[in-house]
Amino acid sequence: MSGWRLMALLVPTAFALCGCATVTTGTRQPIEVLVQGADVSHCTLQRLGYAPVDVESGKAISIPRGDAPLTAQCASTGFDTTSVTVQAQVQDRAKYELPMGMLIDYLSGARYAYPSQVTVTLTPAAAWDGKRPLPNP
Repeated sequence: MSGWRLMALLVPTAFALCGCATVTTGTRQPIEVLVQGADVSHCTLQRLGYAPVDVESGKAISIPRGDAPLTAQCASTGFDTTSVTVQAQVQDRAKYELPMGMLIDYLSGARYAYPSQVTVTLTPAAAWDGKRPLPNP
């Protein structure tokens, strides 16, 4: 096989292998918000650079991977609104890559992963004492 044909095969193969997490785990992941303390709640997932996403407690949705913190905010009638922020972690698979693979996975977001479940505990709202304003749910 001639040199240019070998290079034509090796270069695309090398680039494909470099972005391992992008290829093997993808750029999206499922995440589930679990709410404790209330039977019915409304939750929103929010991350810098993305529009807020509504999610039902106990149901998984697919979100883009990335390195920005992810905030789950949940509210329910008679309960204080509660927020929980989770940090993205570098996937084990993405820790040991060639520099080109790290760059590809960083740009695609596949280098990072959020926990598969986020638990938000709602606490009952304090009774209104007539002196302070009611909280906005």
